[in-house]
Amino acid sequence: MKRKTRQSIPHYTYRKSTEEAGKKLYKKISFVLILTIVTGAVVWFWGTSFINLLGILAKPEEPIEIQTSISIPISKPALDSLPNSTNKENIDISGRTSGNQEVTLEMVGLKLNTVSKSNGTFSFEGIKLKKGLNLIKVYVVDSSENKLEESFVITLDNNPPLLSLLSPKDGESFPSKTKSIEIIGSTESKAVVFINDLQAVVNPDGKFTFNYPVKKGATKVEVKSTDEAGNEKKLSVTIIVSD
Repeated sequence: MKRKTRQSIPHYTYRKSTEEAGKKLYKKISFVLILTIVTGAVVWFWGTSFINLLGILAKPEEPIEIQTSISIPISKPALDSLPNSTNKENIDISGRTSGNQEVTLEMVGLKLNTVSKSNGTFSFEGIKLKKGLNLIKVYVVDSSENKLEESFVITLDNNPPLLSLLSPKDGESFPSKTKSIEIIGSTESKAVVFINDLQAVVNPDGKFTFNYPVKKGATKVEVKSTDEAGNEKKLSVTIIVSD
């Protein structure tokens, strides 16, 4: 009976397999080492910023709050009452707008600024007028650079009004039965006329007629005309009613 012979693995084949396994292990170790070095370099380069970035990316998005501001509109200046004409060379101008706003006054050759009080009031004192017409502008500027303006014209008039007395004549005599005399005259159309203490009506053309009561004897009649600017002119006559 023949005995089976055991076949042995050649030594060179075993060495080859061992070398290939070693090469694969070295490759894995090299890959892990390189990956470690690269990761360390990235962390070193970016530092905490890189870590924070990862945290931000992982953090859920938070809602953004939108803040809105309400802009309160500025009030156009409202001026206190002013005359159309005046005989005063210096006047005060006052009014009201929004509180704590810069207010500007402009006229020919003059520009002034002031700030309104918390309640909105403001004033410009001692504004010098030139003779004749004066155009004055008062304004504020809002946040959109819009000019909110109020303007007016005021006349400086230093001249007394025209006044003439047609009847009666100074020293004129009347019969004893005369109870009143007719006073006839003319002045400026918008003037106010007083005959002694009594006001006469002035027509649009400036003429006026007034029946003034008289007694026997001498009576002094004073006629006074006052124009829009406050200028006055007076005329007087004396009439005589016979006894």
